[in-house]
Amino acid sequence: MSSSGGEIDRTGKLNTAFLDVSTQHLHFIHELANRLANFPVADEVASVENRWCQLRDIVKSPALDVLGRALPQHQGCFDDNDAAINVLLAEKNQFQNAYVDRPTTANKTAFYQSRCLV
Repeated sequence: MSSSGGEIDRTGKLNTAFLDVSTQHLHFIHELANRLANFPVADEVASVENRWCQLRDIVKSPALDVLGRALPQHQGCFDDNDAAINVLLAEKNQFQNAYVDRPTTANKTAFYQSRCLV
């Protein structure tokens, strides 16, 4: 859950649906309370921004550990048809480029055919 350098990876969304499960909710609260209890006392020379970053990381870390990342909602919509879609798009782009480069009657026909492909 950490990126290189020990910093917490903050990309992506958390799976907050797990908070609806009472056992996960309680586990998250206890884990967060434990980590906040061990949060070091403010260093006099530490900047406010630095302290906020430390607090954010302390809150984010148990959230990632307990809740995990949310799954992408639309991941894999085209996975099965990727090759076919790429072939159609390449053909469409070829027809469109032919039309744009030379707007002759034959190329216009090719362009209109490409619009029917996708």
